[in-house]
Amino acid sequence: MTLGGYDVSFTNSSLSMAIALLLFVCLLLHLKRSSSYRAISQKLLVDAYDRESEDSSCLERVEQKKLVPRRTAALCEVFLASVFDMSVKNAGAQAKRFVPLIFTVYIFILLCNLIGLVPGLFTATSQIFVTFCIAGFMFIVTTIIGFAIHGLRYFSILLPKGTPIMLMPVMLVIELFTYFIRPISLSLRLAANMTAGHIVLKVMGTFVLMSGLLSFAPFTLLNILMIFEIFIAILQAYIFTILSVVYLNTALNLH
Repeated sequence: MTLGGYDVSFTNSSLSMAIALLLFVCLLLHLKRSSSYRAISQKLLVDAYDRESEDSSCLERVEQKKLVPRRTAALCEVFLASVFDMSVKNAGAQAKRFVPLIFTVYIFILLCNLIGLVPGLFTATSQIFVTFCIAGFMFIVTTIIGFAIHGLRYFSILLPKGTPIMLMPVMLVIELFTYFIRPISLSLRLAANMTAGHIVLKVMGTFVLMSGLLSFAPFTLLNILMIFEIFIAILQAYIFTILSVVYLNTALNLH
């Protein structure tokens, strides 16, 4: 499909990202309806129960909330708690308000990685353009945050403290290059790891088909590699997210 001379075709990558987005929205809607999907909500309810245990209406509200979350809510709490701890430990208390953004990026990349392991579907994060758009978005957001909080003082990240005057031009060029290479390194790391894993799976799958009756060993190895790929999908989403948090830390604290 073309629009104004531009190719706007709905590709396999677009379909995979649409499925990931739909799953994420469904998850959020489910969590909105489910009971006690955040640990902090559970604590507030327990405190209310302790303070007003004599109040029957309070007891009814607590019982309706069901302090023990369902499986989906409990699983989401694990991911949310890990993202929250990751943000606070690496970027300080100021990063708390950016947890929703970081959590969204993490879950979206994770879903895209896992969807690619389903036969017949496509791994959107194996395309450098997709990963570069996500990394570029985080780069722009962190840059805007840095200037919004510190103003022109944000340029101080390009010159480390104590840099001799003679080395300032060289350090300025190096730091400027390092700063603008961030989205490229983020996108390349994610796309290369996802692509490499799928290439290995395809090669092993080909060995299974070519081996015929002797395919037991390659098939066993293929299953092991599939489990390993699931681990890689989760790990790469985590690495992308934690590096984004580290860059956010620079914008918040000028380190």
